[in-house]
Amino acid sequence: MSEEEDDFPLSSIFTTNQLIMLFGFLLFFGTLTLIWKQDATLRFARQKVYTGEMRVVKVNGGNYGIPDNTISSTKYTPLNFVFKALHICFLQNVNRYFLLIALLQLNAKLTPVNPASTWGPLFLVIFLKILKEAFDDLNLRRGDRVANNREYTVCRGPGNRKVVASSTLVVGDVVYLRKDMEVPADMVILKTSDELGGCYIQTTNLDGESDLKPRRALTETQDLGDEQVAGFKGVINCVHPNAAIYSFDANMVMAAGDTKKLSLSAEQILLQCTHLRNTEWVYGVVVYTGNESKFGCNKSPQPSKMPQVDLFKNRTAFPLIFATIMTLSIIWGAIGYGWMRNYGVTYAYLGYDLDGDKDDPLYVIVFPIRFVLLISLMIPISLEVNLEFNRTLYAKWIDWDMAMYDTETKSFAHARCSTLAEDLGQIEYVLTDKTGTLTENQMVFKKCSINNIIYGHSLETADVWDDKNLKKQLDYGDETVVDYFRCLALCHGVMPAKLPDGEVDPRTNGSVAYSSASPDEEALCRAAAFFGVCFVERTTVEMQVQIGDEPQPERWLLLNVLEFSSDRKRMSVIVKDARSGRIRIYIKGADDRVAERVRQGQDIARCKMHLDTFAESGLRTLLVAARDIDESEYSRWVASFEEANTIVGPGREERLESVYNSIERDFRLLGATAIEDKLQEGVPDTIALLRRANIRFWMLTGDKYETAIQVGRACRLLSHESSGAVLLTIDGEDKEAVGAKIQEYLKDMREERYVERGKSNEVGVIITGGPLTIALEHHLDAFGELGVQAHCVICCRVTPAQKASVVKLVKERSKMTLAIGDGGNDVAMIQEAHVGVGISGKEGMQASRASNYCFGKFRFLSRLLLVHGRYSYKRTAAMMQYSFYRSIFIASMQLLFNIFAGFSGVSYFHSMYVAGWAVITVFPALSLSFDKDVSERAAHLFPALYTEGQLGQALSLRTFGRWALMGASQSLLVFFLTINAFGTEYMHPRDGAPIDFDSAGMTMYTAALFVQVGVVYVEHNSLHRWNHMFNFFCLALFYLTFAMVGSSYFTIFDLQSLYGCFPRMARDPTYWIGTLSIALGAILPHLALRVIKFQLDPEPYQVVQYYERTLSKRRKQDAKERSPSQQPLQPLQLDAEADGAVGAMPAVAEGV
Repeated sequence: MSEEEDDFPLSSIFTTNQLIMLFGFLLFFGTLTLIWKQDATLRFARQKVYTGEMRVVKVNGGNYGIPDNTISSTKYTPLNFVFKALHICFLQNVNRYFLLIALLQLNAKLTPVNPASTWGPLFLVIFLKILKEAFDDLNLRRGDRVANNREYTVCRGPGNRKVVASSTLVVGDVVYLRKDMEVPADMVILKTSDELGGCYIQTTNLDGESDLKPRRALTETQDLGDEQVAGFKGVINCVHPNAAIYSFDANMVMAAGDTKKLSLSAEQILLQCTHLRNTEWVYGVVVYTGNESKFGCNKSPQPSKMPQVDLFKNRTAFPLIFATIMTLSIIWGAIGYGWMRNYGVTYAYLGYDLDGDKDDPLYVIVFPIRFVLLISLMIPISLEVNLEFNRTLYAKWIDWDMAMYDTETKSFAHARCSTLAEDLGQIEYVLTDKTGTLTENQMVFKKCSINNIIYGHSLETADVWDDKNLKKQLDYGDETVVDYFRCLALCHGVMPAKLPDGEVDPRTNGSVAYSSASPDEEALCRAAAFFGVCFVERTTVEMQVQIGDEPQPERWLLLNVLEFSSDRKRMSVIVKDARSGRIRIYIKGADDRVAERVRQGQDIARCKMHLDTFAESGLRTLLVAARDIDESEYSRWVASFEEANTIVGPGREERLESVYNSIERDFRLLGATAIEDKLQEGVPDTIALLRRANIRFWMLTGDKYETAIQVGRACRLLSHESSGAVLLTIDGEDKEAVGAKIQEYLKDMREERYVERGKSNEVGVIITGGPLTIALEHHLDAFGELGVQAHCVICCRVTPAQKASVVKLVKERSKMTLAIGDGGNDVAMIQEAHVGVGISGKEGMQASRASNYCFGKFRFLSRLLLVHGRYSYKRTAAMMQYSFYRSIFIASMQLLFNIFAGFSGVSYFHSMYVAGWAVITVFPALSLSFDKDVSERAAHLFPALYTEGQLGQALSLRTFGRWALMGASQSLLVFFLTINAFGTEYMHPRDGAPIDFDSAGMTMYTAALFVQVGVVYVEHNSLHRWNHMFNFFCLALFYLTFAMVGSSYFTIFDLQSLYGCFPRMARDPTYWIGTLSIALGAILPHLALRVIKFQLDPEPYQVVQYYERTLSKRRKQDAKERSPSQQPLQPLQLDAEADGAVGAMPAVAEGV
């Protein structure tokens, strides 16, 4: 660096132009922040705020102030892309830090290095981030363009039909849809091709369910002619845009000023992105458009989840290194200021301003700032690029893993999030749903209780299909038995389909197949059909049931459906016999919800005993009941229902529930159902394996107590009492009783009363819905403490909201949680957990879409955690700490050089070297992404290795300190060895010229780079061609770059001083021998320490490595000694000795 550049300012630190530039940058980023806060397009969930309680839609009228149907999924527009992308980049503290450093380096008299040494790497990092943002946004924009350009026919008055693009549709437009078309916006059905106003939609794009769902038009609009519909001038009052896809609160009047309100519900709405099926055409009026549709409102981004590695980086590593930089800069700066005042002014080569006043107080500020700028690279600027690359790679490896391919659903595992891979290696608690997650969700009707008689549970038969007594009752025409199966055939949302001639469904021996979003309902319909009560046809207003061999099916008019919900836990249908005019309500649902609605005086005790018997066999149970309703009661009720249903806004749901309760009463109990839901293949083994990895389980299920216990034991969540396991039941009717139970159990656990020598000492806790509600409201801390100490917790009769609360309860106790489920009722807990996993099951794709990772079967969870999770955690921990290590290494050498340079803050390395370090050393760090400490098979054989991540042993303050100390100590060795070998007395052997400053710096830089590559090889547990490729590319990039710079005369960035440097050193054999020897001298102590550590106190994974290598050698030796006629060896088996050795390790003994 020239003397002119190193002159210190005395009268001022910054010139006027530089202050103006700094002010301009501050103004620029202030503008970025203002644009960010005011622009709503970045956040999907942020919608326009409307005034008033409801939206008023004028059909074929002017609905002003409402956006059109343009769909926008992008973050950016062409005008704001640069501003927003830059703002996203500078939300990261590390980028802000280097921006500040780069701005300070604009003062050429203040900085010890060329500003390009920071601006160059910072620009590269920002450019790569912006490039990724642009690529992602262009893909979204391409999809939006396809959707917005679809053509639809719009009716804007009688005889006025136009074909327009989807994006031009507005609220109030009447749209004509044809069969199989995608619905462009949320539309209220006015008229369909079906005479009764029915139509069917497929909601696969919305919720993942492929079954057809019926919808219907109101009779008043269905009776209109085509031209009347085209010119319809009605008014629709509905709630403002919302994300509730299963509800629609609205009413309609046929003309402006009309007082008669017609109620609208989810039955009358077609949602955006669904498809019209089995219906020739439909007229509908648009009510919600574009991003304000229900689909658009559900496109909110996933909740932000901060990985534990990032928390460590932001809360521990960065503050610690920043504090170190400031401390060292103040110390070195203070010494430099004192040295300058006493001695420094006599040495012109240090670059002091000899004409200035050495007592100027500004020197007190200048010296520390120079050292801050000099060692600012102690924080690795390229760390975020490394992390982004690693995480993207980990996500792709999960996507490409054939071992997690589900042949039944023909689906691969999919990483929907690339930032949480390391968290998969640190999970402590798995909170799981039961139905469809642990079980197949393939329901089979096994047993039943009808009229207090149990069927399918005797010495003669183990299930209801072969029960002769039940068949006799049906042959005799027992009305209660027939009505029981009639309820199963009518109370559901199943769609029947006639099979082709000659085909028979083996499960029913009939010619009708059933499809539904609920496997329970399919199983019940199949059972009813098997026993002669066959549901054969359904329209939007009628259902037909074939009873035995009767010549004509029964026709039941579908008057009202009181839908099932997770809060109601029951479903009712009100139907009318087309022949007799009799009105009847059928109900089925959870036993506690239906039993309280049975008429007083009916004996249901025996039926409850049967329910307990079914539950003890692990079967899912329901109660079914019926009641006849007279015309007058139904007329009064339907009037109340219509009045409640026309309410728009707050209070509608409460009013409807009150109306439902008024009709759902005084039932005659028909009986109970018992359905078997088999465990998925491999579930017990997977849970047992993960429990050996010290992972504890909570099962959250809506089933009753007895069923949950049996399933828990079947899948090995609960051990049997004979092995010493203890099951603690939390019950009670009030908060005092529940609190007393929890405190009693807590006291016993603290006093270790459940510990018995020679027993498993496992403690399980089970709690039902009522006590759980009390515990969460009044005893949160005590219940949380009890739960995290137990080996397993089972929560029964749990609502979706309670599932999320339980996950939050565990998470708030500093436990790493993973929630796994398969249905829409699991979405809340999946989003609440640190890591959410969705099963691509039979209940749609809502859980998968809300999750961070998804796959087809529960058994893949062990591979996700023990293989992908563990590898990701260890690789990222090594890569991140290595990134800090290499930055500390180069910064330490700068500090060491200043001891010999009067603490003046001058750089030993050319600015080209400093900038290149941030780029070149990225590649050795990337090579750590391919490291494997043990094989995948060993990771399964020794699950106790997983506890390394749970205990944070690969990334902690201790390991971070070890890497930092290694960086400082190795830099010390390299510095002094290089100074001694290539000091001021060194002469080039070819021409005898003394070594110059830049050549000496290049020599030390080369040795440092060799050390970086060598340390990576020492840290590697396995070598792969990609490891060699990245390390070779690092060295090749260094030599090619500096060969080009040294062979050509460049005047930019002071590169002219490097001209001829590399060619001269490259021809010097001492340079090659010396740098390699120095690097070896720095690496050998590190290698020796690792060998000694392995011999005296090996890590658990090192024990497994040793046995893998030993047994592999033994296998090869045996193979050589075998004769060709002998049978080939079986696959390598790691013996019990190895397992015992791993289990003996203190760090993992708890997990075995």
